[in-house]
Amino acid sequence: MEASSSPCASRVIFNFCLRNRALLSEIAGILLLIFAVFALFVFKIPLPLGTRQAPERADAVSLFLFGMTFGLAASGCTAPIFGAILTVGAVAGNLWISLALLLTFAAGMFIPLLLLAFIFDRARFEKSATWLFG
Repeated sequence: MEASSSPCASRVIFNFCLRNRALLSEIAGILLLIFAVFALFVFKIPLPLGTRQAPERADAVSLFLFGMTFGLAASGCTAPIFGAILTVGAVAGNLWISLALLLTFAAGMFIPLLLLAFIFDRARFEKSATWLFG
């Protein structure tokens, strides 16, 4: 039997994706933004039965527990990145580079949440996001 000289489909797809990865990344990002807009303003996501409305002001213990829960939930997504940052910091051999990497990572986790909290607190999206506020 003679071997085929034509490339297999997976190799063709791989080469196409490799050559056009910047364009494909932009298309994927735009699609994610479109899906996010639809999820916020178009689809009505029902909340499970038995939920109660959050209190107007929370005490320190509930905020601490919420932060711990968020950290536990986010650790699965951020652990590989955090491990890479620790590895790069350890290999760099410079305390200031390691500190800058860790502070940048912490700011990248904290600043978007702070901005979202500020926007939701100031804008009050009750009419467009009733599924979120009850």
